[in-house]
Amino acid sequence: MRHDYNELLEEVSQQQTKERLLNIWNNFGNWILAVAASILVGAGGWNIYQYSQQKKQEQVANLFEKGRDALANNQEDEGKKILEDIAGRNVPAYRAMARMALAEFFLKNKRPDPAYKQFKALEQDMFVEAIYRGIGTLNRIRIDYENKVDPKKLVAEIDSLISKNQTIRLMALELKGFLLMQIKENIKARDVFVELAQSPQIDVSTRKRLHAMIRLIALT
Repeated sequence: MRHDYNELLEEVSQQQTKERLLNIWNNFGNWILAVAASILVGAGGWNIYQYSQQKKQEQVANLFEKGRDALANNQEDEGKKILEDIAGRNVPAYRAMARMALAEFFLKNKRPDPAYKQFKALEQDMFVEAIYRGIGTLNRIRIDYENKVDPKKLVAEIDSLISKNQTIRLMALELKGFLLMQIKENIKARDVFVELAQSPQIDVSTRKRLHAMIRLIALT
């Protein structure tokens, strides 16, 4: 996404601009949270493998990679069996990552219902860290939106989540901003995107996307 949006606004009509900016969200926004989960799967697994001295965790780490490899090689039954086994073990980080890996696989294969079940289970698992539960909640909310759940209800859920779980605040706010746009709360949505765009924790590509959404709101 290397468009210069100032030039874009000069070159095309407002309607064309709105369509292009909407495509940014349609093509990338819905997958932000899944990508975040994937990053955590990779980074979390690597850190645990590197620093853990416990044989039990090393064994689970090897099993986890075996399960992910099986899914990547279209060996679904084997991959699911391994990862479901890990999800039931008393190794909190890996049980969380196993559920995220399964959910990611189902989403990539356009099977939101089993992905939803994995996110829901992760959301409710009090044995894993708050950041993992939060990612489960946000992905579950995103699928709820796609299943036509009232966005107002989902915004309220996000606000409640942020109040209890600051570790996923930035990801939660971006989803909140999108949902606010769906219920025509454009001023509130703009404020959310502006806050996010000004955060030093936001990477360059995400900041560009946020500025694009702010421009879109200005045209509506």
